[in-house]
Amino acid sequence: MTVIVKKVESYGDVPNFVRYVLENLNLFENLEVKSIRTLPEKILIKPNFLKWDSGISTTHPEVVRSVAAFLKNSGKKVFIYEGGFTKNVADRYFEKFSLHEFGECFNMNRGEFIEVKVGGKKLKTAKISKKALELLKDSAFFVSLPKLKVHHLSLITIGVKNNMGFLKKPAINMHRKINEKLVDLLNVLNPHLVIVDGIVGGENSESNTVAVNHGVMLAGDNVVEVDAVGAYLMGFDPLDIRFLKIAEDRGFGECDVSRIKVIGDDISGLRRKYSISGIRRMLGRLSI
Repeated sequence: MTVIVKKVESYGDVPNFVRYVLENLNLFENLEVKSIRTLPEKILIKPNFLKWDSGISTTHPEVVRSVAAFLKNSGKKVFIYEGGFTKNVADRYFEKFSLHEFGECFNMNRGEFIEVKVGGKKLKTAKISKKALELLKDSAFFVSLPKLKVHHLSLITIGVKNNMGFLKKPAINMHRKINEKLVDLLNVLNPHLVIVDGIVGGENSESNTVAVNHGVMLAGDNVVEVDAVGAYLMGFDPLDIRFLKIAEDRGFGECDVSRIKVIGDDISGLRRKYSISGIRRMLGRLSI
């Protein structure tokens, strides 16, 4: 599988990166479709709107807008679905940044959830947004738009953990054995394409986030491999990220960056060192 990495220094440059990725789907070996024209009619976009802020702990609205606008202008029916940590945060983003202009916006926290058999080693069932599942069953193309940031339980939260936004809140039952459960969830929620906002990344913790002016975006057709490259860019050894190693062992993708095809800019020159709060690390060891 292939991961594209490029230096993108401002949100004004996002449309160029998005256009490059979506006009070159043939670069991704894992995708059955090789062009915008042959993409399914329906596109499900899942950003990360954890809480209301200026785009430090959340996917910047310009990333969502650029992806949705390009796909809409290409004749696709766009669906932007998100829940967020609190009940109303997704609606606030939809309205404030006029995301309704680019597709159907739906706050999953306000919708119905159904219990789904996951069949994982630790996660047997999960309550997942009914509308999202219906879209995916209707052959919608799933685009995940996560943020590049740290997490006190899983060390990083990028594409794999973005899937938790489809679950009924609170999802605290995911915390114990979270690494195994995140991989289990890939059995039912596995994006076709991942485009990561790392222009401003997030360190310290996933909620009390401190900005990292990183100036990078990445994209790929395998969420595990995108997360592995993202972890490397954040200064971690992907082999030390437990959920990535579990995912590799179960055949979901590579987590050794040396075995991943990375194209674009030199990733060694784009690497930063993200820190995690000492208090949050301690809570992470307690699975709190």
